[in-house]
Parts: sequence; C-alpha cells; structure tokens
Amino acid sequence: MKIDVEEVIKSELSMEDVLVLATIEYGKRGKYFPYSSVRQEEYISLYRRGVLNSNAEGYSISVTGYEEFRKVIGEKIVKAKKVEEVSDFEEFWSTYPVTDKHGAWLRTRGLKSNREKCKSLYKQAIKNGYNHEYIMKALKWEVKDRKEKSTTKNAMSYMKNSASWLFQREYETNHGIMKDTDSDFDSDDNWTEATV
Repeated sequence: MKIDVEEVIKSELSMEDVLVLATIEYGKRGKYFPYSSVRQEEYISLYRRGVLNSNAEGYSISVTGYEEFRKVIGEKIVKAKKVEEVSDFEEFWSTYPVTDKHGAWLRTRGLKSNREKCKSLYKQAIKNGYNHEYIMKALKWEVKDRKEKSTTKNAMSYMKNSASWLFQREYETNHGIMKDTDSDFDSDDNWTEATV
C-alpha cells in the first residue's frame, strides 16, 4: 500500500486514521470490523466525521471514507452498482407473467424472454427518466386489464413478451390508455390474486 501524503493532508486524515481505514479495508474487505481499544479515539473521531459507519458488530468504512481512503492510497474509486437498480429489475422480472395461462385459460405461449436483454432495456428506461414505480404500475395495470377482458378469448395471449414490452415502451402506451380512460387500479400487494 502506497500512501499519498499530500492526499492525507487534503483529506484531513492523520496517518493513524489511514492505518485504521487500512485495517478495516484490507483486514475484512468491507465486512464489519470490531475496533481495537488502542485506537478507540480514532474510530470515534472518524465515525463523527462520517468516515466510518457503526453498528453492534463494530465499524465499517462509509462511502465518504472509502472515497477518501482510495485517494490517499492512489487507487481509482470504483463505483458500486446501485443495489436498488438490481432489486427493482428483479421485482419487474418476477412480476412479469411467465406465460399467458390464468384462471381457466391454459398456457399457449411463454411471455418472459431474454433476461439479459430485458435487464439492459430496463436500465435504459430508468436512464431515460422513467422510474421503477411508473413501469411497474403500467405492467400491473396491463396484466389486470387483460385478465379482466378475457371473456370469450384469452386476452393474455396477445400480451407482448417481456423483451418486446420493454423495447417498444409499452409502459408509455399503457399510461396513455390509463390516462385516456381514467383507468387506474388499487396497487395493493394482492393484485395478482384479485385478478385471477
């Protein structure tokens, strides 16, 4: 580990602080690390500055601390993937119907396709300014609407597969229809059971 002394001065860290951060970073690689009583004051001062996080198990480096530490040792700051992006896509993926089967209607085709392409298209939609709630509301509305309209034919069989749905921005189309018809739905957690 090479320490850039000028960066240490700029960051207002002491060499003792840098050693604390190095102990946590290299000792546990992001896991919680119980403090040593010898360096208790350094841990407390770093915690007060927002450089460390604290919980019952000990301390871990905060985002601020990580950035400061990487500058001090002359390494690039690696941006972590946003956890909410991943979990949001997972919610979309698990909500999208697997097939057109529902109620008394038998399966005629699969609706989920090409997970990686869908993930890429979903991320692109988020980058373009559509939020997760907007996309999910449109998806849930379409599934509910199609199931309700399945009287003589299975309307779910006309739903686009997941990749086409995202690529063709069906969420925009659905919101347009919802607005035109003043149609909305109660987005409770049991929407799938309520629309079978």
